[in-house]
Amino acid sequence: MTLHGQDLGRAHRPGEVAAILRRAGFCTTKFAWDDTGIVEWRDGGPDIWQMP
Repeated sequence: MTLHGQDLGRAHRPGEVAAILRRAGFCTTKFAWDDTGIVEWRDGGPDIWQMP
């Protein structure tokens, strides 16, 4: 995951995405996983997870 060009980490599950966002200061209780104005998914999406 990146935020404003800064590498925040890699997520393999939705819970990991939420944890990374919380550490970055985002409130994930109102987070819209499918909001393409905020989130750009690569190699998957909110419903598609590819395990390494």
